[in-house]
Amino acid sequence: DSATVNRVSRWEVSWNQNVAVFGEDILVDNIPSLAGNHQGGGLALSNDQTGRLFISIGDGAQAGYAEQAAERGIIPEELIEFDGRYRSQIKSTPNGKILCVNSFNGLAHFQNPYYTVTDRESWLSRLYDYGYRNPFEISFHEGKLTVADVGAGSKEEITIAKNDGNAGWGKYEGFNDYSFSDTKIDPDTELPFEVDYNNKPLLDYGHNGEALTRLLGEDNEPFVDGNSIEGNSITGGTTITTSIFGNELQGSYIFTDFTRGWLNAAITLPDSSGEMYSYTIEIYPVNTFSGPVDVTQAPNGDIFIVNLFGVGIQTIRFDETLSVNSFDISKDLIYYSNINYLKISNPITLYNNIGQKVGKLKNSSYINLKQGIYLVVDSKGNTLKISIN
Repeated sequence: DSATVNRVSRWEVSWNQNVAVFGEDILVDNIPSLAGNHQGGGLALSNDQTGRLFISIGDGAQAGYAEQAAERGIIPEELIEFDGRYRSQIKSTPNGKILCVNSFNGLAHFQNPYYTVTDRESWLSRLYDYGYRNPFEISFHEGKLTVADVGAGSKEEITIAKNDGNAGWGKYEGFNDYSFSDTKIDPDTELPFEVDYNNKPLLDYGHNGEALTRLLGEDNEPFVDGNSIEGNSITGGTTITTSIFGNELQGSYIFTDFTRGWLNAAITLPDSSGEMYSYTIEIYPVNTFSGPVDVTQAPNGDIFIVNLFGVGIQTIRFDETLSVNSFDISKDLIYYSNINYLKISNPITLYNNIGQKVGKLKNSSYINLKQGIYLVVDSKGNTLKISIN
């Protein structure tokens, strides 16, 4: 209920005892919290041996506590007048930014675009990418940092962060124009704001019943995708790293929405140029998840959906212990949640425990199963009863 600050800290933990060995090591401190929301909070470690830690920070929204923040020394007085649309474009502030620091000490990484060796604790030196509204979740995979940025009134978006990129908020929301004054003075340059929109999203989708998915084309302009997505608050997101879910999903980026609870995948075809998405597919429909706030993948291929409400953490797992050819099974198919897939290698028909046909599957296909007892029948009439718990 007042102006305060956020920080990024490191704790060394003894995993055997699940307790902290040493006290808090503050990496980045005094990140302004000016409205109690749009604070970001995404963290992603690079896996490319550079030791980089990426930190996503929201724009601070309408900055209802800006005057109080100035009184407390959290922000300079000249920033009081700016709401999040403009703070995301002011490079000397951390709001609406992706920061990049050394994971061991929190100082700016030397590869940053405005890195200064004598000023490694400044926001400008730590800046990697900017022009975001509420980059709630970020993830790093094979040199790419994917940002799921929560939109304002009409669009949610997915962007690949880049060194000295500008994602365009608040002159743009997704691919759309947004209300922004070009006559307002940027305190850094003392000139009117100039938004260098050099890092467009790869995908945006619609709000409030206006289902529409657009993808960035190779001509740097959006085109409409056939899978129309609708939501209000995007939740990223992870890149599928294995082929366990099939070749189509390997390398795809999966994401959900806090208010709608579906799961979709953005597909990049192997023969496509660059890193553009070619199309999207729906994996789970609306209301499958209850307030999802994170999507991640474990090394063994399991996908975890973290929900704010309901069951908490749900797991999507592929289990190939069932051989439909001979119906040899070493154990019942037991999963961590009531959202499960069954992979088959021969054509089969599935019936539930009251004899209703659930589905007919072809070779190397998948079906979504909830908890229950199922009867599997192959093309020769062989049967096997399986339990999904």
